[in-house]
Amino acid sequence: MKKKVCLCLFIAFSVSVSLLAQISPSANDTPYADAEIPVMSTKVSMEIDTLLFPKIELGTVFLSENPRAMIMPMVLRANFDSLDHKVLLQETAKELGVTVLKSGVLKHKGKIAYYVVGTTNDKERNVVLEVYYVKADAQRTIMITGYYEKEAKHYKKQLKKAAFSARIE
Repeated sequence: MKKKVCLCLFIAFSVSVSLLAQISPSANDTPYADAEIPVMSTKVSMEIDTLLFPKIELGTVFLSENPRAMIMPMVLRANFDSLDHKVLLQETAKELGVTVLKSGVLKHKGKIAYYVVGTTNDKERNVVLEVYYVKADAQRTIMITGYYEKEAKHYKKQLKKAAFSARIE
C-alpha cells in the first residue's frame, strides 16, 4: 500500500511540474518561485463513490486495490484562464510517458476541464491514466490525477465525476 501511495504522489508531482513549466511570471504575480509550489495543505472535496474508492489516511487520495484504481487531487498556484491547454496537455502526457488516446476540453454544467487520457507504455501494468485540470479560483487550478485498469471502465465515470465536482474547501 505504501508503494502505491508513493507512486501516486510521484505521478501528481510529475504532472504538476509540466503545469508549472508553462507558468510565466509577470509584474502583477506573486514571485515565480512561489508559484512553483503545489499547495499540498489545501483541502479539495469531490464527489467520490467510497465503495469503489476507499479513502486512505494520506489527505484526499482514493485507492481501489481490486481492480487497481486511484484518484488524487492537487491544488496548483496557476491561473486556469491563462493556461495554454494544448501545451499543458502535451507536456503532461510527455512527463507521464503515456500514449495519448485523447485530450482536449470538456464542458459540464458550465464548468470547463482540460483533460488528457492515455495508456501506460508498461505492458505489465495495463492501466489508463487520466489527468483533469479545472478552475478553482482566480489564482489556483485543481489537478485531478487518476488511473484504472483498462478492464474497469466503470471507474472512468468516477474520475470524471470527481473532476467536475472538485472544489476547494
